Amino acid sequence: MNIYLKKEYSYRRWESLLGGILGTLIGAVPLFCFVIPGLFTNGSQSAFNVLMIPFLLFALGIPALLIYAGLWVLHAWFTQKINILEVSEDGVRYGSRFRRWEEIKWFSWHQAGRGNPTLFYQKTGFSFDYNLPVTDPLSEDEIMNLFDILEREVCPAYKNLNIG
Repeated sequence: MNIYLKKEYSYRRWESLLGGILGTLIGAVPLFCFVIPGLFTNGSQSAFNVLMIPFLLFALGIPALLIYAGLWVLHAWFTQKINILEVSEDGVRYGSRFRRWEEIKWFSWHQAGRGNPTLFYQKTGFSFDYNLPVTDPLSEDEIMNLFDILEREVCPAYKNLNIG
């Protein structure tokens, strides 16, 4: 198996630590200071009705999701989690996720924040972009070499795959 590109993304960066702390706090403060105490107050509107269900799902769900995401990033930071990106003749592996070229309809790159290019792919069918960030930014030479190799060696075998 030929590996055309191998890079890694480390969560052990100050941005990850800050994002994990902020996500956890932005979710925890409203949840524990306003939403949960508000559920247990006995006011004139204490009667429960069906119209409260979407509000409760929203008021509890959004902060809980932020807490979960923030704690997950903090855990990844403390355990020094690293996602390995491998682009090979078989497909794309990022962390524990592996996509064969048959499952990918588009593999490309775009300029991310601060002018650093990042790779991404879209799966066949309806799909969003799956970004493939790496800690050390890719140079344009690395990207061009990767896409030249993919067009020569991978694209002829997979007619539905778009590169670039």
